[in-house]
Amino acid sequence: MSEHRVETPSAARPSRRAEYAETTRRAIVDAARELFSQKGFFAVKVDEIAASARVSPATVYAVAGASRACCRRWWTSGRPHRSSRRPPSASAG
Repeated sequence: MSEHRVETPSAARPSRRAEYAETTRRAIVDAARELFSQKGFFAVKVDEIAASARVSPATVYAVAGASRACCRRWWTSGRPHRSSRRPPSASAG
């Protein structure tokens, strides 16, 4: 009898689904940051982020959650913590 082996994906290599999800998340984050930089945090609508990332608004909500706090974290992630309640707008300064 021949032995049938089933190869399992390596733990170090993410699944295609995980890769696709990360690509989608990255597109949304990048689109949000770009729009926030151009227009200011409070002037950007979820529909604009979705259009720029080429996903549906529902996908933005699924990835970010229903709260603008998630978008605020995207804006401030990787930057020093600011005590200001509002992120700077593109016109400030």
